[in-house]
Order: sequence, then structure tokens, then C-alpha cells
Amino acid sequence: MDVFEFAKKFNTESKCRTYLKEQREAQGIVCKKCDRNDHFHLSKKSQWQCRNCDYRTTLTSGTVLENTKLPIQKWFLAMFWMTSSKKSISTLEMMRKLKIRRFETVSNLMKKIRLMMNHYNEQLMAGEACEADESFIVTSGSRQGSKRGRGTSQTMVHILASYEQKDPTGKKKGKAFKNIKMDVIENGSSKSIKQVWDGCLTKKSVVTTDSFKSYSTLKNSYPGIQQEHASGKNAAEKLPWVHIMASNFKKINLGISHNTVLAENVQYNLDEYCFKTNLRNHINSWMTILLASGIGSLWNAWL
Repeated sequence: MDVFEFAKKFNTESKCRTYLKEQREAQGIVCKKCDRNDHFHLSKKSQWQCRNCDYRTTLTSGTVLENTKLPIQKWFLAMFWMTSSKKSISTLEMMRKLKIRRFETVSNLMKKIRLMMNHYNEQLMAGEACEADESFIVTSGSRQGSKRGRGTSQTMVHILASYEQKDPTGKKKGKAFKNIKMDVIENGSSKSIKQVWDGCLTKKSVVTTDSFKSYSTLKNSYPGIQQEHASGKNAAEKLPWVHIMASNFKKINLGISHNTVLAENVQYNLDEYCFKTNLRNHINSWMTILLASGIGSLWNAWL
């Protein structure tokens, strides 16, 4: 959705509310009280009433916008600005665009939008063939000291980059990139890594990674692990996609937030980066996909 289409479709609060109503009815209204989906609409109150128990559902109830005090148009504007660029937008810039003075209000708004992006990411499996490795993200207060790699005070991120094997040409050895999954982990233990893998891999998955001892421990659960001596200069050659993805995210993190993101907020930024990378061939649909994800009646179940 380009800026002209957005301006035409959502230029008033009324149009935004009408669109939200139409999309909710298309997905189906589910009653919170009796779990039925047979409702009729009360136009004067802009609510749906359950035919079974008379429980009423508001326009935003059960969606990402539930209990919001902001106009729906500002929500749609925030979604548009966050999906109109391959990069991201800072919280301060969003405050200026939306004309909202409270930093916490805009920060929470953007967190919820990124949760919507993560909801889409969770529907993607990492694939049967993937690369795995860790990277370290500079956050607010973690720049002190010169220690690098495992053991640093920086935030550890586990990366799974799925690929499709093609003719072995070029530096990437025929690996055609598919999807990316990036998760903040507490440490580099096999337990922390397994928690990520259990959610997106199967025993048939072929995982190429480095010689880190935690991966050796996981071979009982994931026999398809292939460990390479990937350190120093040859790391990017052995595991090209995880290094490309980590490098791209770090550049965005530096350019947008200047490495000042709090450690507890890194995962939200990773969710946005993965959403845009996984949907890189559908840029014009980012806004539509995001709206469909956020207004679904199952929002409260995965919040």
C-alpha cells in the first residue's frame, strides 16, 4: 500500500472505523463469554451483541487496539509508517509524526505493532535446511569494555536462517535464502538454544553451525546437525546467511536507534526485522498483512 492509496482509504477516523468493522465481520466475531460466533450489529453503539448470551463486543475488543485511548486513525498511521520502509522508524520520530507527547505511549504502541509482526513470524517454520549461530547486539549500557563474542555483556541473539540448496555457484555455495528467525536468548547453553529449536525445527532438519560445544550436546535431539569449523575469517564463508542477517540488523540498529535500545526491547526490534525480511517480496502487502494479524479475534490468546 503506497502513500496515495493510504491517504485515500484512511483519511478520516470514520473511514478507519468502517474498515475495522468490515474486516472484523469478515473474520468473524467470537463472543468472549460463550465462545459463539452468532452476532448482530448495534449501529448506534458500534457494538455486536451475541444472539446466545446477549454479551456485547465493542469495535476494538479482542484486537490489538483493545482498551486504546488513541484514535484508530493514529494506529493505522503508525502501522503504515512502520511498514512503508525496509528499515524502521525511531520512537522519537513516531512521536513527532503522530503528535503524541508521551514517549511511553508511542513506545507501547510500537511494541504492540511489532508483536503483530511476530505473530506472522511464528507461523513460518525455519525449514528443513538452515544455518544456526549466535550474534551479539549492542544495547544501552553495554558498550563498556572491549570484550567480544561469547561472554560479552552485549545481548545474545540466536539466528536461524533457512535456505534452499541450488547449484553451488558464488560465495554462498548455492544456498538460496528463504526465511529468518532471530531470538534473544539468556545464554549460549544447549538448553537455551533447544528452546528456540523446539518451536520451529524437527528431527529431520539439517542444521549447519559452528563447532560450539552446545551444539554437540543437541545432536541427540537433532541428529541432522552438521558442525563446521567456522571462526574468524572463514565464519562468513561457512555460514553466510546468518552473518549477513546479523550484519544487516546491526546496521539498522545503529542507524535508527544509535545502539541505545534497552536490552529488554531488542526482541521487538528483531521481530520487525524478521517480518520485513521474510516478506521482502511482498512489500506492498505489509500493511494489509499487519492489519489482518492485529484485528483477529485470537489476539488475546497470543498476546
